[in-house]
Amino acid sequence: MTQVTEKAGIQYLWSAVASFNVLYFLNLWLLDRTNELLISIFHFDDTRESVPVFGLTFGTLVTLYSFVLLRSYIKGADGSSWHARIPALWVDIDVTSSVGRKWRAAVFAVTVVFPVLAHVHFWKRLDKFDVWRTEDDAAWGVWEYVSPQYFFDFDAHRYGQFAERMDEGYGGVSFVPFWQPVVMGLMSCVLLYWCVTLLRALMVQKNQ
Repeated sequence: MTQVTEKAGIQYLWSAVASFNVLYFLNLWLLDRTNELLISIFHFDDTRESVPVFGLTFGTLVTLYSFVLLRSYIKGADGSSWHARIPALWVDIDVTSSVGRKWRAAVFAVTVVFPVLAHVHFWKRLDKFDVWRTEDDAAWGVWEYVSPQYFFDFDAHRYGQFAERMDEGYGGVSFVPFWQPVVMGLMSCVLLYWCVTLLRALMVQKNQ
């Protein structure tokens, strides 16, 4: 029976998580741009107004896990160049060749740079929609402080296109003003920390 080494195991797990992460963000990005999904198996509770909420919560968690796995692999990888320490994804091309280096650079761009840019995009989109209280249809700001009791009444506020949704009744996405953006912001700070840590580990010079 073939045994999988710890390094290979991390690579396989990272490949699965990173691939899912890229597809997840591509779906969100397309939903935000066209109001259509790339892959229908990914279901989101609402239309494009849900994109910032899903991208900055679940998307952040998956990206963080991907970065943690990638850093673990890089720390144990050999190679003097950073290209050589990027794990293979989908296709394993000899990194000593020009094509191999370009492929590893593309892998880094897709699995690291793209999710980070997507997070920046989602933060810019967050303030594009409104929040309203379901019991009296009063408009709220995304960052407007509300009582912590709303943690236990998640549907008390909704997030989305306020002017268009009011004629539909409930509408929108469950959202807790102030508290949820703060949690999302803290998660993004952790993500930034791991991104910097990842880059530092990648730039360390190693001898073959």
